[in-house]
Amino acid sequence: MTEDENKEEKVEQEDVPPPPPNPKPTREEMEKAPAGVKILAVLFAVGGILWLVYPLYVSYLLVFTPHDMPFYQWASQMVCCWIGALIMASLYFGIAGGLIKGMKGAWIWALIFAIIGLFNVPIGTIISIVILVYLFKVKDYFKN
Repeated sequence: MTEDENKEEKVEQEDVPPPPPNPKPTREEMEKAPAGVKILAVLFAVGGILWLVYPLYVSYLLVFTPHDMPFYQWASQMVCCWIGALIMASLYFGIAGGLIKGMKGAWIWALIFAIIGLFNVPIGTIISIVILVYLFKVKDYFKN
């Protein structure tokens, strides 16, 4: 090969854009998610919905039950309840979506919540042990 041919080949190679660093999974990849991961994702989504229902219940109790709280204390409890619930709900929804996509971060968060669930004796402990065992069993699915 001559130098001109080498230069032309290098120019052609430089025009090719590099692949994206973290491509989004295709629909086929999402359908390949293990059934247990899909179940966990649905459970996290249901948990997110329950976190959105919780402040409605607290608001109902604070509004319609008699109490001797001053207004500023009542209002601050409402605001804190809503902010905390929105943060938890978005975390749960994020974990649910991440589990379906096979994201490593979602696996870590699910692991953290399962470890915390070990302290909910006795039923939560049993459920959390099952979730922990399953999460380590399907660890290879969570690649990025």
